[in-house]
Amino acid sequence: MTQFAVLHLRSPGEVRESAAPWDDLWRRSGVTLPTARAALVAHWVQQLAPERRFHALAIEGDGRWLAALPLVESRLRQIVKVGRLPSNEWSWAGDLLLDPDATAEVLERLIDAIVELSLPLLWFDGVPLGQPHWQRFLDALRRRGIAYERHERFRIGLVDLTNNWDAYQAAWSGNFRRQMRKMTRRADELGGVALSVHRPTDAAELERLLQLGFAVEDRSWKGRDGTSVLKSPEMHQYLCEQAGLLNNLGHLELFFLEFDGQPIAFEYGMLGKRTYFSPKVGYDDEYSHLSPGQLLRLKMTEQFFADPARDTWDFLGPLVEATDRWTTSAYAIERLVVATGGISGRLALRAYRDWWPAVRRLRDRCRGGSECNNGKLQVAESSLSAMRSQ
Repeated sequence: MTQFAVLHLRSPGEVRESAAPWDDLWRRSGVTLPTARAALVAHWVQQLAPERRFHALAIEGDGRWLAALPLVESRLRQIVKVGRLPSNEWSWAGDLLLDPDATAEVLERLIDAIVELSLPLLWFDGVPLGQPHWQRFLDALRRRGIAYERHERFRIGLVDLTNNWDAYQAAWSGNFRRQMRKMTRRADELGGVALSVHRPTDAAELERLLQLGFAVEDRSWKGRDGTSVLKSPEMHQYLCEQAGLLNNLGHLELFFLEFDGQPIAFEYGMLGKRTYFSPKVGYDDEYSHLSPGQLLRLKMTEQFFADPARDTWDFLGPLVEATDRWTTSAYAIERLVVATGGISGRLALRAYRDWWPAVRRLRDRCRGGSECNNGKLQVAESSLSAMRSQ
């Protein structure tokens, strides 16, 4: 009979020291995002939540880890303690890692360890609950009679790269195919564009390429709006350090679209377990007449279909018109709120359950063009925002 041990890591340093079993579990798990690896989780916590209490729970059996979950503490309304995954709008760096062959008892032990943390609530803002490991987690919560709420926040587009390029193009709408032909012809008439991919071999090359790429992004609307990487020194430092870790682990890929020898579009990408992720993309507005962002995606997609090392392209962000035309499927990202114990957690979950449907209905009415009371919507959203505040 397997004897299970519960491990409780309390600092980024302990996560780094446990990188070997953590990353071994990541490789066996269904999680493909490389930022769920030990070094990337530790980096996120150290740089973006240095003052918060941290917990990483792991279940060990037969000499290897079978489950792991990183949690960062924060508070709702400065009262109720909650556990969150180490992630934000800039970077997702935490997920539930679960061995596909782990028994139900492994999840039971993990939930026991979560309850013992005395965090009344788990508040996970962006998790793919449709994936098998999260489905098993929800099943375990139901078996224990632990209440939770979930709702979809947005969907992320995927491209299935296991088909062939011609069949993929044939599935496009006629209008989209004409747009791509027109765009390509215009670029060719002006001298053509070239795609280059870089996997830096040293720190100096990495720094040069990142500065070149982030400068391209800064020349877009993001720079004017103050949301580019270069306009946020904290995130610039974080992403440069993250890129170094990803590069050392063999996951980083930097793509440039060049016109007349100049980079006009850039993508900071990650490859994990045959899945390519697009966390950051930008283009130079001066060349908008060439549609550089779409040309970059066209060139990359064609190259990916010819690469047997890739099965899927994950756009890693809310599905929008610019990506929807390229996707072959999509999956949901949801918020999961779990009352893990105590009256404060149950009351907070009940408040969330009562407020969220009303906010969603008001939003739908406004988006649909119906009359809505903006004051009511603002009050409802403010209440929900206060619950989410850290």
